[in-house]
Amino acid sequence: MINGTILSKGKKINKKIYIIGAGLSGLSAAIKLSENNSNCIILEATDHAGGRCRSFSDNLLKTKIDNGNHVILGGNKHTFEYLKTVGANHKSLTGFSNYNFVDLKTLEFWKLKPKHLYLPFLLFMSRNRIPGSSIDDYFSILKLPFSNLNQTLSKVVNNNSTFFSRFWEPICTAALNTSPSQASAKLIWQVLKETLIRGKNSSKVYVINDGLTETFIQPAINYLFRKGIKIAYGSRLTKISFSGHNARTLHLKDRNILLNPDDKIILTLPPIEISRLLPNNVVPEKTNPIVNIHFKLQADNPLPHKNIFLGIINGVSQWAFFKNEVLSVTISDAINLVDQDPEIIARRTWEELLPLLNYPNSKLPKFRVIKERNATIAQTPAQENKRPDCLTVWKNIFLAGDWTNTGLPSTIEGAIKSGITAANMLQKRKSKN
Repeated sequence: MINGTILSKGKKINKKIYIIGAGLSGLSAAIKLSENNSNCIILEATDHAGGRCRSFSDNLLKTKIDNGNHVILGGNKHTFEYLKTVGANHKSLTGFSNYNFVDLKTLEFWKLKPKHLYLPFLLFMSRNRIPGSSIDDYFSILKLPFSNLNQTLSKVVNNNSTFFSRFWEPICTAALNTSPSQASAKLIWQVLKETLIRGKNSSKVYVINDGLTETFIQPAINYLFRKGIKIAYGSRLTKISFSGHNARTLHLKDRNILLNPDDKIILTLPPIEISRLLPNNVVPEKTNPIVNIHFKLQADNPLPHKNIFLGIINGVSQWAFFKNEVLSVTISDAINLVDQDPEIIARRTWEELLPLLNYPNSKLPKFRVIKERNATIAQTPAQENKRPDCLTVWKNIFLAGDWTNTGLPSTIEGAIKSGITAANMLQKRKSKN
């Protein structure tokens, strides 16, 4: 049994904050707490930080790829503040003012220009609208603020229109990793009002040039190291013992930590782990998968256009990215795809993208399929109602994670916001005590 600490070489230090998990939520909580020189210890079960937000060197493709493709929107204020704080390279992001789309059935290309949504009178000119849409389609967005907590998006808007397949479906599936027939209408409204509705700057989409680790994780680790906060890798939390309304002991895989009365805990673990560790704590239990396919293109025959960011309609593929000679395809809400053989998935997506690429070689290139089976919670009305607040019934335990009640989808922005919220609530409760 270790009393109060595991990293102080036997010296007892009071008022510790144990952050369980070194994903974006845990890192952002530690960064926020470091502003007040809090004595934080991050315990991470694996041998790396970042959780689902990480990059790694792939031996097959002979290059670095991301665990999953992510984009940042201009309205993601917590994300940009995080990057600024940790000193991330400002050149690590490339911004796009317009959203490029193609319909694979018709090979019709168009751009979604957020400034037109912000200034509705521009939509009276057909050239400013999505092909096949009417002015009434855009005003249907105004129905969302009046939707109730139990309504799905497809119950609020017309799901038999061209506008539905070319706007609502790709935006909803990408933002919530949930189909419009299942997704919370209230939550998609939260996304729109923070981004597209606010106009060009807030809705600008940023693609990550460098890897997720290089952009989000390593700069944060370096920042925390300078603040005296380190990560204890290989520290898996297996159980929490309680005394009254407080956690008393953290049981790790190879050691126990007896908590001091003023110690605090921020749990940033997946909901399934929270339900195991905290008795009678209601959490979302349903998740949706995401499948990413990475194709390594020939170095002497790259795509004709760099910085490809393309939304795809009427295909298995949904979004395509190109960087560092790798074409990456993202398929959200991939329930019907995740159990298929990787080569079948890769071949199917490659063949449907070939007509768009003008690529000189039709042969299936080297590929890597990454299946994130529990990528996010299913962001349905029922699961939304199960997202817990940061505070728990235990006075010294706080929750963080993109699946908690942030008011945002399970995204990078939601993860970072949850960590900041946990840090702020911990400080408030601490000051009251």
